[in-house]
Amino acid sequence: MREIRFRGKDINTGEWVYGDLHTLCDRPHIHTKPSMFPYAGKRSFVDVETVGEFTGLVDRKGVEVYEGDILHVCEYDNLIMPYYDEGDGRFEIFTVDKIKGELRKEYTSAVIWDEASFVVGSSPGDKDVPLCCMFGDMRRSQPIFVFEVVGNIYDERKGNLTRIEENDGIGLS
Repeated sequence: MREIRFRGKDINTGEWVYGDLHTLCDRPHIHTKPSMFPYAGKRSFVDVETVGEFTGLVDRKGVEVYEGDILHVCEYDNLIMPYYDEGDGRFEIFTVDKIKGELRKEYTSAVIWDEASFVVGSSPGDKDVPLCCMFGDMRRSQPIFVFEVVGNIYDERKGNLTRIEENDGIGLS
């Protein structure tokens, strides 16, 4: 089971804070030291527009993925998937790098919550790749997903990434 956690930008410092999300007098805030007591720990009032939930995923470098993050995703063919079945145990002898085939698709997209799932888009305006496809053992996945957090929709962009408005879709390819 994944950990339920949120992040948001502190309205006083502009820094990201992580923890449990609460509302006090219609003001959202995050407790940065969550505990079994709902109002224990440091309380930081946050900009509601920047609040995003932890997806349960970490990227290839170990960075946690949150709603609102921008992912660069590469989809590769799985070279052994057509030749082995789940029961023969042969998947364990390979590393993902050894079975990564040809690059099928590459895209950059924001993570959003849509119809009860975190999703990214493989082309501008699409919401066609649920993040649940990126969980688990990629040796048993077709395609193999390799992804990295390259920014988020709230911070200043580096390179060619710009703020994304929800009406503009989520793909940035």
